[in-house]
Amino acid sequence: MAGLHNYRNGGGIDPNTRTSFVAPGSVYHPQLIMTHSGWQLTRRWRNHEIFHPMVSLENGSVRGEYAWVHNGVDVDTGASRATYVTPSVGGEVSLFKYMTMYLTVGRRMVGEIKTPAITGAGLSGLYEQFGFGFGKFR
Repeated sequence: MAGLHNYRNGGGIDPNTRTSFVAPGSVYHPQLIMTHSGWQLTRRWRNHEIFHPMVSLENGSVRGEYAWVHNGVDVDTGASRATYVTPSVGGEVSLFKYMTMYLTVGRRMVGEIKTPAITGAGLSGLYEQFGFGFGKFR
C-alpha cells in the first residue's frame, strides 16, 4: 500500500547520565543505561506533493540498568524492561528528489519499569521527533 511504512527504531541515552541511585555499599552514583527498541508504523498521504501529512504508531520496549566496575569486576544491577506505545501526528516535506524532512509530535506512554530511581511515568509524556529521510524508497 503506497504511503504505509514500517520502521525498526532503537536508541539510548547519554552514557554520563546519573540518578539518585547509589551503588550498594558506597556513595557512588553509577551511570544509568537506558535503551529502547520498537516498531513504527507510519501512514503518509499525498506522496506526490511537496508536503505529506502523516500519522505514526510506535510500539516497543525500554530497558534500564546501572553499570559500574567494582574491584575490577563489571557490575550490573536494577535491570528491568517495560513496554511503550507512542501515537503521533505530523508532516513531511520533500526538499529534493530523494531527500525529505519530517516532524511528528505525540505522547509516549510507558508501563511500569522496576529500575531503581526510574519510573514509567517519568519516561512518559510529550514526544517529538525530527529528522531527515534519504533515498528513493522511503
